[in-house]
Amino acid sequence: MKKLCGHGKFIPSKKNQKFPNNLMVGLMELAWDMCKGTVDRVGACYSVLSMVKESSDPIDRKIMLSVYQIFQMLPMEQMMYPINESEFITKYLLPIFQPLFGDDERSTTMRWTATQTVESQMCAASGNRPDCMISVVQGNRPVASLGFGEVKSPLETGNHFGVNKDLLRLGSFCKDAVDEGNLDGSLAIRCAGFLVIFYLVELQAMGFI
Repeated sequence: MKKLCGHGKFIPSKKNQKFPNNLMVGLMELAWDMCKGTVDRVGACYSVLSMVKESSDPIDRKIMLSVYQIFQMLPMEQMMYPINESEFITKYLLPIFQPLFGDDERSTTMRWTATQTVESQMCAASGNRPDCMISVVQGNRPVASLGFGEVKSPLETGNHFGVNKDLLRLGSFCKDAVDEGNLDGSLAIRCAGFLVIFYLVELQAMGFI
């Protein structure tokens, strides 16, 4: 948590849309107050939920819910023991990403299960399994994949071959999703330790029939 407090950067979801400055300052002040011990986790989380209630923008609300989860789950001090991939996903990544991409009201789900993609299930020879998927759900079953994620824990970031291989896998997953689902684009999320990069794979032109 204290490591995050040192960074005030925010990348907006759209080129012409920015996260409101007053909300940004309010969240950063809450984070600092938690680090200094002037407010506990429960009080900080309650304040974030109050800010969510007052906001009308759906994207801003999702971002603040992500911060709410961060306040709840992240340790105050950096852990000095090796963090494996399973713990890294469940303790650090899941609280951040789930409020952003999982939305039952819009029939989308984000699963960290290393399961086969909807597209790869159409081919018996394919065994591709991303670390996470963002899927459209109909009738309690995933019917299309909108995005994919690959993760390397902080312990594995020195494995440059593995990190670059993840990027190639993401490109393959996104291409298959666009082709099989007739989509205009797909989202790729690469997590190499605490560095997270988002890629938007966009269909530039229709292929030949």
